[in-house]
Amino acid sequence: MKFPTPGGSAPASGITSERELPDWLTEFMENTKWGEAPDYFYFWTGVATIAAVLQRKVWLPMGTFNWYPNLYTLFVAPPGVIQKSSTTDLGMRLAKKIPTVHQGPTTLTWQSLYDAFLAVGTEFQVSETETQTQYPLYINSPEFGITLNMKDVDMINQLIHMWDGYELKKRTRMDGELLIPTPSLNLIACTTPSWIAENVPQYLIGGGLTSRMIFVYGDIKKHYIAYPQDYMPEDYAERQDRLQRDLERISQLVGPFRITTEAKLWGSEWYRRFHETEAKQLDPTIIGGYIARKQTLVHKIAMVLAVSLGNELVITRDLLERAVGLLTSLEKNMPLVFSKIGMSTDAQNSEQILAFLDKYNGTVDFNILYRYMHRKYSSPEVFEQVLMGMIEAKYITIDKAKRLVIKL
Repeated sequence: MKFPTPGGSAPASGITSERELPDWLTEFMENTKWGEAPDYFYFWTGVATIAAVLQRKVWLPMGTFNWYPNLYTLFVAPPGVIQKSSTTDLGMRLAKKIPTVHQGPTTLTWQSLYDAFLAVGTEFQVSETETQTQYPLYINSPEFGITLNMKDVDMINQLIHMWDGYELKKRTRMDGELLIPTPSLNLIACTTPSWIAENVPQYLIGGGLTSRMIFVYGDIKKHYIAYPQDYMPEDYAERQDRLQRDLERISQLVGPFRITTEAKLWGSEWYRRFHETEAKQLDPTIIGGYIARKQTLVHKIAMVLAVSLGNELVITRDLLERAVGLLTSLEKNMPLVFSKIGMSTDAQNSEQILAFLDKYNGTVDFNILYRYMHRKYSSPEVFEQVLMGMIEAKYITIDKAKRLVIKL
């Protein structure tokens, strides 16, 4: 067996000074509100940034296992609508400046990931008598399709194991068993619904890797900013410096989280209510696996919210309630993320027809519509059959006398 040797030692666990900001996430959003993306894009960028710098040095004990604050966050938007990677970079640039925070490969193969982990192994001191070793990386991917090949089942399984807190393990003929015992991987990536439809198999939806991901979906700009520099606050650089310093303080936190008795009581009641009532309102064919992992995600997010406020590693009822609300707010858009998976060609073309009708305020001459769709339907008879299906589904109606197609 090849066992990696740590590449260095992390700083001592103490925080050298008090925080400069009362809430890191609030200040991060305040210093990015000039951007075009929806506010929640910046919020979840901030959450992913804190998770990346916490690494594996803090955890929530759960008896026979621990929950760590590592997250896989995927920002999804149609192309050209929201500047996804520009938004996520606002957080990742802060993380990148911290010497103990390491960026992993943007193209995932077994060897590249193993080598990257091997180079960043560090020991950190939990107490006067206990040290631990971690192998922490974050990946900032502007194009998720370049980072992960969804047909690479072995790599997907490795990502699942690492999200769950387990080791990264591989056996090769040449080297035997290769092992990274305590990896910490945070993934921040961007993609489009079309890429998901074309590359994510139907069987992966609702379980496996996708059930462990936070999907942040958007399709509308908050506002239009042609020249961002004109809208940035005058003290932007100073505020960035404060964010940077406090983020480094957050990165030095070490030890187990404690969850208060009140939080446990509320969390137990919510857990029962969610599975008995709320989960039944979610589509299990789309997010069935997410239902089983929502409690874990809630507590991961609660850890991030806690350290955003200060150095105390305590999860209170308020933080747990807020984490539930934040995660729940994303659920309404999850069907939009996966909406095109398994969709037939005619169904996709029907969506294109409806979008074309919107450009004409819902009513268009049949000949104009057919000219637009002619490259996909060379036969008028086949095109008319598609329109008949849309009529039966009550998406459109046709005024035969005027030869108009009308969106309902």
